[in-house]
Formats: sequence, structure tokens, C-alpha cells
Amino acid sequence: PKDKEIIDMTEFNKNYELKINLESAECIIRIGVYKETTIEAIKKSIRWMFNIDTMNQISLYYHKQKLNDSKYIKDYNIQNNETLTLYINTMEFLESMSEHEEKLKAHPN
Repeated sequence: PKDKEIIDMTEFNKNYELKINLESAECIIRIGVYKETTIEAIKKSIRWMFNIDTMNQISLYYHKQKLNDSKYIKDYNIQNNETLTLYINTMEFLESMSEHEEKLKAHPN
């Protein structure tokens, strides 16, 4: 969609097999993965990118099917440039961001 910002995270990892688009309400994040990448590993990357406290704040869907953390990209037959839908529990996320900002103010270095 033209109204969403696209953040390309594949530049950080040139050795990927597939580009996966993670679509949320605000933006599309393009990441590089292997077919042997687990859903949990993708969620860990998202957690790191957005400074999310817990993994259970993140849900990934493919064709309206919730993806299981222990499964691999290849288990869902996800192909290059396909899109996964990303849901972040907004209330928990906003609370964690607020706490993070307070920690940064207290310890800016």
C-alpha cells in the first residue's frame, strides 16, 4: 500500500533466501530470512527492532492463519516477497515504550 512506510531490514543481512514483508497498521517491514528460519526467530527480531518486552505481545499471521513459533518458514510454504500480517498487543507495547523512555531519560548513556 502506498500510504504505509516500508522499512527494509534486508540491508543488515545480505545472505537471505527470501524477503518477507511484515505488514502492520503503520508500516511494512521487509526482512531477510531462510526457509529454515523459525517463526520464533522472526518474532525475536521484531522484539529487538521495536524494543518489545515479551514475545507474547507479537502475533504473526499468514493468510489469516496464526503462525506457530516452533514452525519454520518452509512449513507454511511461504515464498519470496510474500506478506505476513504482524499484530502487536498495542496496550502492552505502549506501556513498555513508556517505561523504556523513562529508563533512557534516567540513564541517557
